[in-house]
Amino acid sequence: MSQFAFLQREWAAVFEAASKAEGAVHVDPRTACSYARRALELAVGWTYECDPGLELANPDTLSALIHESSFKQFVVRPVGLNFFPWPSVLGPVNN
Repeated sequence: MSQFAFLQREWAAVFEAASKAEGAVHVDPRTACSYARRALELAVGWTYECDPGLELANPDTLSALIHESSFKQFVVRPVGLNFFPWPSVLGPVNN
């Protein structure tokens, strides 16, 4: 059973990417990073779609979206996420 099974019902696409990352982590870490980034892109994209209080960054790259001030103010700080700098690890792997 995947550690990300809780995502499956409501966020099937995020679950699919996250579980593929989980499955590839020991076999092919580079592929796992790609799937992890995809899961993050989908989750951040969903957040922007569902929260009208967030200002869409321009350009709408993953880096710009997670560093946008409204995202940091309304998502990162209140939830207590400390996912900086780990997305910067995923970027170079996939670019």
